This record gives sequence, C-alpha cells and structure tokens, in this order.
Amino acid sequence: HLSAEIRDLTGAMGEPLYRKVHLGARLTLKGWVGISSGIYHGNPTLSCEIDLIFMRLALSSYTREYSQSPGINSRPIAVISTTFGFTF
Repeated sequence: HLSAEIRDLTGAMGEPLYRKVHLGARLTLKGWVGISSGIYHGNPTLSCEIDLIFMRLALSSYTREYSQSPGINSRPIAVISTTFGFTF
C-alpha cells in the first residue's frame, strides 16, 4: 500500500506545509506480518505488526511537532498495542 494525505488545502488553519502532508507505505508479508513507514509532521514513522490466530501485536514509533517550526518543540512517541479475538 502507498498513501498520501494533504490536510487543509485552503489554508484555513494556517499550518505550515510540513504539518499538512502525511505520506506512508506498508508492506504485508504472507498476510500476517506487516511493516509500515512514512512521514508525519515532517518526521519519519515506523511500525510493525504481527497478526497471529487469536492475537495481534503492533509496535509504532513517530514524532509529533507542537510548534509551527520543525524541531523546536517535538515529542517522540512509541506505542505498543495488542488485540485479542478472532473472526468468523
């Protein structure tokens, strides 16, 4: 998968371009292992996911910008998530 998103095309929010553009790519191997990478707020993102029979485990890492200029007030964020269940 490849994805691209541009938010606020008219500029009503007054955000700089690096905060409006989000890009991503995802590679799924054998239907149960996935790797994703992209750009969020001008910074790289990385994610991996393992989908087992009754459990899904995902790890993600990205950086969020809180200022109008990149690199001044940013916070690196790491997320670990699990999901249990099955489909019929």
